[in-house]
Order: sequence, then C-alpha cells, then structure tokens
Amino acid sequence: ATKFVAQFIGSPPMNFLDFDGMIGTGGTEVRLNDVVMPVPKSIEGANGKLTFGIRPEHVTLDDSAAYRGRVIATQIVTFDTPNGLLKARVASHEVINTGQAIGLRFDPRTITLFDATHGGALRSEANEGVLNHG
Repeated sequence: ATKFVAQFIGSPPMNFLDFDGMIGTGGTEVRLNDVVMPVPKSIEGANGKLTFGIRPEHVTLDDSAAYRGRVIATQIVTFDTPNGLLKARVASHEVINTGQAIGLRFDPRTITLFDATHGGALRSEANEGVLNHG
C-alpha cells in the first residue's frame, strides 16, 4: 500500500523511478520522460510527483524498447535510467556489459504507481484487491 512497505518486500526490493506526470481515472499509460509506458488501468488518478514501481523480476531486456538504461553493475544487473537506478533479474545466458545501453520493457500488469509526495500506492486494477483488503 506504500513505497515504505514495498521497499522491504523482495530481494532485491522493488525499483522506484520518480517522474513528474499524471494519470487520470481509467488511464492506462504514463510518460517516463518522453516514453509512453503502459500501466494497469487506474482506479485513482493523480497529478504531480509520481513514482513508477516495478519489481526486478518483472524487468525484461529488449533492445527494441524505447525506455533505456545504461548498465552500471552486472552482479544484480543495475541500470542508470533518466528516472533513477533500476535493478533487474536476467537469465544467465544474457550478454551484458557495463556501460552498455539496453532497452527495458515492463509488463504493465506488474507496475504500481505511487504518489511521490505521500508515498501511497495509487489504486489500479492490478492492486485493488490488495489495497482494499490489506
């Protein structure tokens, strides 16, 4: 329900990419910089400082993806993106080099948006059951 709790669940924990933007009620996409990113259908809209939350196991390397990050570590693959650091779990057969710019794709069903000011998760079709029932 909050970024505070999400950062303690999982190893490595959820990634948080901060951005200024908006999503209307019923919206299904946000803009990270100039890249349109699909997200779960929003039940609660917000405008201003937001955070895009994605777990490392839900990040896919895809060189055709418009959203990109530069590899800065390869033990747990860490990317420097325009919105902050992002960690990913990748298959051992993936060839990755430090300094390489790689496209990053996210399954919209696995994304959580947070209000960056108070840290609360915005309600969406993906998290409605959890947020309504604790």
